[in-house]
Amino acid sequence: MATKAITSARSLQIAQALPRNHQRGLQTCLSASGPASRPPLIRGRGVANSAASGAQGDQLPSKAQVLTLLHNTSRFLPRALGRGQKHSTELDYWQRALGDVWDDLSTGAVDRKMQVAVFGMDEWAGSEAFITALLQDPLASTDEYNAAIRDRWNYASEGENALLIEEGPTLNGENKTLRVPSSWFQRFPQPTQLLEYPPATPTDSNPLDRILLKADIPIILLNPLTTSPSFLLKHALLLRNPNTIILISAIPSTPEVAQHVQDSLIHFSSGAKIIFVEPHLALRALSTLASDPKNARNVEKFQHDYTRSNIALVNGAISAILEKFPQKPGMVRAETALSGVRLALEACRDAIKGEEQDLDAVFLRANELRGMVEEAKVKAHAEVLGAKAGEMGEPAVEAAMSVAAKDMKGVMDYLTWWRMLGRVDEIGVLVGNA
Repeated sequence: MATKAITSARSLQIAQALPRNHQRGLQTCLSASGPASRPPLIRGRGVANSAASGAQGDQLPSKAQVLTLLHNTSRFLPRALGRGQKHSTELDYWQRALGDVWDDLSTGAVDRKMQVAVFGMDEWAGSEAFITALLQDPLASTDEYNAAIRDRWNYASEGENALLIEEGPTLNGENKTLRVPSSWFQRFPQPTQLLEYPPATPTDSNPLDRILLKADIPIILLNPLTTSPSFLLKHALLLRNPNTIILISAIPSTPEVAQHVQDSLIHFSSGAKIIFVEPHLALRALSTLASDPKNARNVEKFQHDYTRSNIALVNGAISAILEKFPQKPGMVRAETALSGVRLALEACRDAIKGEEQDLDAVFLRANELRGMVEEAKVKAHAEVLGAKAGEMGEPAVEAAMSVAAKDMKGVMDYLTWWRMLGRVDEIGVLVGNA
């Protein structure tokens, strides 16, 4: 068992070299020639070595190599998480999550657009107002467009748990996708789409993690009055995704309060951005400008309120994430896939560390029992044979037996065969007295 644990740990250490180098590796154009076939099975250690060496050499990872890494990570998971009931739920979750990432990366002849997924932790988080503030046009000639943005969920099919919004020349709500002529999509160099989930409080963290694990840039909104920021600590995958943006829909009264909240979350995250926003303040600013865009006071109030809402900081955070990649959406998708692989391997590492701690606890307990056995031996020896006595420190019982043996030897030496012939009846008495 210890050998297997060491081998698995080495596999993880090697595989973790890939995320540190995958940004350079993504500079190779991803192949998009159609659905990818299942790659051959390669052992987890070999895959990690191959991917890491590919990221460091001149021939950088392609889409097929990323898919191979996904496939073999899925095959490696049972070795780290598949022993016993303890990790069975986590194993099932990660196999499904990586399967979703595989399907998202491999299907379709054309890479999908860069996906920004928005989720509100509850109905008071302000996710709907946030999307509206992003897409509304205060200078629209008619209110038809802005009304459609406000009532956008009417375009979603019945039973749909998400609304996909893309840029289009005219307002169109066909094929389960709302296409709008919004200038927001033109802010970014990559083709972009918004995926909006209805605000809700999930009963389990895994569905939320799994849904947003597929998103290139997950955006989470919460209202600190109804959902404590510490609740996000249950969603470890989101906090450990460097592309995650956490929006707290309240502006703190002092910078010290803002810093305290950020520090409490950043301590458990791996680069997630934390921004305080006021979506409803942004909507009010847009409404003010739309009422009379030629009024200088309205323009000034719009600028003041919109700046205070910090919506512009969110757009800046999205742009900063996209600046890490060339202008190819497939590379952002590969980054998302590699992020999923990294998080799955971290889960394996945590599981192996847990097993190592259990082994250490068993080893310490075995040493304690071994010490107790040795202590019992010493006590039993003293209780049975007696305490040590005499000048030489020999045990009292052994000393008495030695004296008795000498006395018996003298008697037995006296009873030679010719003497016993005449004293047969006295032999028992003589031996008994000795």
